[in-house]
Amino acid sequence: MDKPIYQATVPLIVNHQAGTEPVETALGRRLFSQLKPCTLSELGQFDERLPVLIYPCTGPLIQRVKDQFPNRVIICATFRIPKKAQESGGQFFRLPIHGAFLKQQLELLLELHSIKRQKCRLIKQIGSIKTEKGVEVPTLNLDLSRSLIIREAMSQADGKKAVAAKYLGISRQALSQSLDRSPVTGF
Repeated sequence: MDKPIYQATVPLIVNHQAGTEPVETALGRRLFSQLKPCTLSELGQFDERLPVLIYPCTGPLIQRVKDQFPNRVIICATFRIPKKAQESGGQFFRLPIHGAFLKQQLELLLELHSIKRQKCRLIKQIGSIKTEKGVEVPTLNLDLSRSLIIREAMSQADGKKAVAAKYLGISRQALSQSLDRSPVTGF
């Protein structure tokens, strides 16, 4: 199986005995591996900042999700969008017609979640130093910041230094030197 694209796992609520083949076809195997089938009662175990994907969607199920988890983004994949479901709210994607749009939306939300997680890690690294006059000034661990940026570029480039260097706007040699100084792992 392909390595996951993102570190987050998106909950997938599959209604009744529906199979997941249309969703897997629309998303592709690699992105589909980021989904984890769950029930409504298990939804609370997932990060609330992540969306929930419902397939196929019905008005009552969407309403139950909204009632129990009001801050969660709801994405609905279905063959036909019932009027009652539309009134419930959420983002609707008809399969297979809107499969590419569903894939883009899910990738965008996962990318935003990934960026937010990295931002939180950077904020945790902020400390403070006292100046000569006793004033505290915030500091940021620049080595960690650089490491995260290079790791993301290398990940996006599938480990290819020349491509990652283009993403970063630096030469391949400069990237190689940065990697030699502080090795970046995890791509």
